[in-house]
Amino acid sequence: MSAKEYNTIEKALTAKLENKFNTEENLKKADDIALKQVWKIYEPLVNAVDSGYTLKVVFKN
Repeated sequence: MSAKEYNTIEKALTAKLENKFNTEENLKKADDIALKQVWKIYEPLVNAVDSGYTLKVVFKN
């Protein structure tokens, strides 16, 4: 297989995967996971400073 053929196949497969997985549902899941991970990192720090504080993690538009 030539490099040109390989690149053509790679581009086609990449496009298929992006079309299949780049959906609103998957993006929402990824956002939710990202927010939870940030919360897991910072919540212990906030709690260590003062247990009276509550951490809220949101995306800024």
